Amino acid sequence: RKPTQSDAARRIDRHSGSKDLFVTVSQLEASAGEYKPLVASNAEQRVESIKPVDVVPFRWERRTGYAALACLGLLFALVVIPQFDPFGRVEATQQVREQQEELRKTRKTTLARVEQIKKDNEHGGTAEEVDKALEKLKASYRKMEPKQTQQNKNVLTGHRKAIGDQWKRISNRQLQKMLSKPDSDQQFGDNFNLSPSKWLRELQKGSTESLEKEFGELKFDLQKLRKTTDPSERAELQRKIKKRLQNLANFSTDKAGSNEFTIALKRALKQLEMAKSLEMSEEAMQALQESLNLSKMEAKQLAQAAKNLRELEDALKSMQMAAKLNEMERVDGQQCEGCQSMSDYAELYAQMIAEAGMGDGNKTDNSRDSEGLGRGGVTNEDDFLKTDFTDEKSKSRTRAGKILLSMKTKGVADDEEFDPDWLNYSEQIAIVKQGLREAIEQEQIPPGYVDGIRGYFDNIDKVLKPDVPSVSDEQ
Repeated sequence: RKPTQSDAARRIDRHSGSKDLFVTVSQLEASAGEYKPLVASNAEQRVESIKPVDVVPFRWERRTGYAALACLGLLFALVVIPQFDPFGRVEATQQVREQQEELRKTRKTTLARVEQIKKDNEHGGTAEEVDKALEKLKASYRKMEPKQTQQNKNVLTGHRKAIGDQWKRISNRQLQKMLSKPDSDQQFGDNFNLSPSKWLRELQKGSTESLEKEFGELKFDLQKLRKTTDPSERAELQRKIKKRLQNLANFSTDKAGSNEFTIALKRALKQLEMAKSLEMSEEAMQALQESLNLSKMEAKQLAQAAKNLRELEDALKSMQMAAKLNEMERVDGQQCEGCQSMSDYAELYAQMIAEAGMGDGNKTDNSRDSEGLGRGGVTNEDDFLKTDFTDEKSKSRTRAGKILLSMKTKGVADDEEFDPDWLNYSEQIAIVKQGLREAIEQEQIPPGYVDGIRGYFDNIDKVLKPDVPSVSDEQ
């Protein structure tokens, strides 16, 4: 407020020590008495010595300090004290901003993955390489002649290496697990649904027909969700879409075993939750549609990988049986004219091996007790005939596998004579067989080679000296 005349007079009296002289002068008009001229005269004499600058000095330091402190206090309150938001509108707006930023990041990731898949498909990718390798093998099968055993063997060796490398490149633990899962329809409770088992059977065969139908129904529900304005109908459609997406995500995690497929579906579920906000509904719905398209592409990629792996395994098995038939001079390219797929070749060769009297073509049995070709009987050989045969030993060293348990005991040895070198050989065979089992369990050996390798080491045990116990018997 503006100071009054009395305030100024009182300030002058306090400064000059005039004992309320100027206060009295300021109130003379309202006072009664003959002393007025005397008081006024006295005040006029004293006023000449009073300087206004001394009475009311300008002190800027204090006022400026108060203003600075007030500004600092206001700034501290704005930063530290939560903003007053009784209805939560500011917080809701902040959440929408954060969701929009996250949505933009997820859309960017989705579109980048889509472009990568399209680029791989344009360049052919692994599927084209597998098709070329299999077509070359089919062409070689058709050119084989029974009498050209060595040439046929060289051709099969070259194809076995190329196709084995393709198998190693495609195969992984998740894909092998998916292909080995049984297609059982048995489910219990409220989750009874035949679709996942059907999806699995088709994926194992390299097809996505039922999955594409499911994605088509999801797309139709999304279009309805975009058009509807009824809150109850909108909530029901969102619940239905969420259930479908969750079912697909569970299938991908539990049965398909594809990380890329699972990530795309979980991203779609998250975007569906974002679509519930009216401020970003349209943008989230667009992102959700993009994620569904990516999920469909990932399913096709998975089906193609499963198909390629199946064909490569059939090719490896057919080459194994073709090598058997080649040893018997029974490989004839003219018999393969009606074959289309690698499974057709494997079936044909298995039938030819069975007809030749070699047992089941899908198994390898090189033991002496197995039936073979010829009239039988004892061969006319002279064990004392001198030949140029040279008895040599391989200088290669065998590498031990993982030792699970080792025990040492003390005792008296048997009186029987026995060859330490032969026992050392038996121990090395056991070590190599242990390493073989570990390699097979770790899926480091293609399926087409497993039976032949196992048969080789099983037959070694049958030709050991009968009077010398094997290492497994001693243990």
